[in-house]
Amino acid sequence: MSAPFAAALLAAACFGTASVLQHTAASGARRGGALDPRVLMRLARRGPYLAGLGLDGAGFVLSAWAVRALPLFLVQAALASSLAVTSAVAALVAGESLCRAERGAVATIVVGLVLLAASAAPEHAAAGSALSTGIALAGLPVLVAAGAWVGRRPDNSRTGAALGMLAGLAFAGFGMSGRLLGASDRPTLVADPLAWALVAYVTLGLLLYGAALQRGRVTTITAACVVAETLVPAAVGVLAFGDGARAGLAALAVAGFGLTAAAALWLARQDPTPVLAAAA
Repeated sequence: MSAPFAAALLAAACFGTASVLQHTAASGARRGGALDPRVLMRLARRGPYLAGLGLDGAGFVLSAWAVRALPLFLVQAALASSLAVTSAVAALVAGESLCRAERGAVATIVVGLVLLAASAAPEHAAAGSALSTGIALAGLPVLVAAGAWVGRRPDNSRTGAALGMLAGLAFAGFGMSGRLLGASDRPTLVADPLAWALVAYVTLGLLLYGAALQRGRVTTITAACVVAETLVPAAVGVLAFGDGARAGLAALAVAGFGLTAAAALWLARQDPTPVLAAAA
């Protein structure tokens, strides 16, 4: 096994473990609204949440190093295993075991993401059009409005899964903005609204993800987040950047998309039991 591929697998372990640590902190913190910044302030005072953020940072560094030496699709396939890591760590640490059908759904999501990654054509940094930039900027108020609406729904795991999906969309917006920013010819970052969008998207993503973790099981929340964060950029890449599948692998991409979406939707509909309010 090469060092870069080992780094990608280690990054997946970091991301998966981080989700469980952040869930442990969030489930014990006082409940707040989906867009309440005080939720992040409370979580920032908890060691497990900070440790989770640290692991996220380490995972980002490791994956960034891996992608410099390996094809992007291979790194993406390795990172997809983070969902399986989340499921395993949650069962060991938090006692959040899944039934056989739910474990099968998690495995199906991972397989679907691997198929998508394997079929994807190598990405190229394309200059974004005014339309794609407009979509990236317009996505922020849409996600804020959606988060506010979902946050008013009854507190159960379905609400948590919906917030997790919105968090994944925010992280996807972060990636899309970063890609557009990389192709920008503006002389300074301060002069580029996409740079501000980067900060706003990652802040919104952390806020929504923290609220989601207070409302459902970590595996369900992470599945919704990972799927949204993966599928939406793939769709945007095809529509806005001209990305596509490798020659002869379009059917594989469609199969991966179908498996991932179907399993994620099924998993998100499980365990609709209301979540008890967390202690102060």
